Amino acid sequence: SLKLNSTSTPETLLVGYPESLTQSIDAKFEFSCLSGVAGGCSFQCKVNDNDWEKCESPKTYVNLKKGEYKFQVFAVDKLGRSDPLPKIYQWVIDAPEIMASPNIVISTSSDIEITTEQLSATSTVE
Repeated sequence: SLKLNSTSTPETLLVGYPESLTQSIDAKFEFSCLSGVAGGCSFQCKVNDNDWEKCESPKTYVNLKKGEYKFQVFAVDKLGRSDPLPKIYQWVIDAPEIMASPNIVISTSSDIEITTEQLSATSTVE
C-alpha cells in the first residue's frame, strides 16, 4: 500500500486523455493528485511550448490544428510544494483538412407560402 506523509511532495495522476492518434480537434485531460496534506491540490498545465497556467480537471483544449502535441500537468499541494515530475502525454491530431463551407443560399422571398390550414392536423371524434 502507498504510504503518504506530510514530508512528501504531491504526486500527479493523469487519469483521462485523448487517444494517442486521433481525428478529434478537441482534447480533454482529467487529473488528480495524491498528497499527504489535507485540502487537495491545485494544478499547473501547459501544451507544447506555451507557458504554464493554473488549470482544473477536466482541462479541455478546443479547435486544435492538425499536428503533434505534448500536454504537461503537475500538482501543487496546499503547502505550495510541487510534484517535481510533471505528467507528460503526447498525442497526434490527424484531422481531415477542414474544407471551406459551400455557399448556402437561403431564400427570403415570399415564393413559398405555408398557411395555417396546411400545418394544423385534422382529427375526427366519433
